[in-house]
Amino acid sequence: MATDGPILTASRTGTRRDALVALRDRLASALDETRSGRDLAALARRYVDTLADLAEIDGETPSPDTPLAQLRRERTARGAMVNDERSISDLTTRARYAARRRL
Repeated sequence: MATDGPILTASRTGTRRDALVALRDRLASALDETRSGRDLAALARRYVDTLADLAEIDGETPSPDTPLAQLRRERTARGAMVNDERSISDLTTRARYAARRRL
């Protein structure tokens, strides 16, 4: 019979934090071992999510000067710009449609 791994053991006997720590360690190991770009991207996303969950449990607040925080700010800004461009495009389309209806 196979023995339980660290994630299963932590899930059965520990707290949520213990399970997340075990998952974090397993994901880190898998990230080091993988050679597939597709797998690397998926593992990295789960790893970052797990780190965020652990930080939330520990009551940590991310520093505004971390590379991750900077990336989030840039993405948020780009998203706002895209939404503004869509709004302008949408308004332009509506104005053209309204102008045609008046003719």
